[in-house]
Amino acid sequence: MKIEPMPVNGLFDKRYFRLYEDFKINIIYDNDKIAVIIPKGFVFNGASVPRLLRYFTQSVGILLEYSLVHNYMYEYGLLKLENKKVLPIPTRKLADQIFRDSIEKTIGKFTVNIIYYGIRILGSGRFEH
Repeated sequence: MKIEPMPVNGLFDKRYFRLYEDFKINIIYDNDKIAVIIPKGFVFNGASVPRLLRYFTQSVGILLEYSLVHNYMYEYGLLKLENKKVLPIPTRKLADQIFRDSIEKTIGKFTVNIIYYGIRILGSGRFEH
């Protein structure tokens, strides 16, 4: 994944990244692995990990990749599939479940549950559809 960090103006501004190129990644949807494409130019803020939870996980690596997908689902309410079709993501809960299911085998169930319930509690109001 080629990303470009965007400049941060103020001390308390969030960091953002822009994709240099289309990003292909496999996600788990309805127990199936499917390939999705996040288009180049998409701007995202990465994994917003609260300070309290940073002991359990970091906002880089695999979490950064899947947080990109999660941010895209929150912003557009859909995913673009590799076969050019569109998968609607009508609810915040579905976006959160796809995120959880896609990272579960990589980082372990305990950590995933902490992240998932953190998203469920702290992510309300950010899903735009």
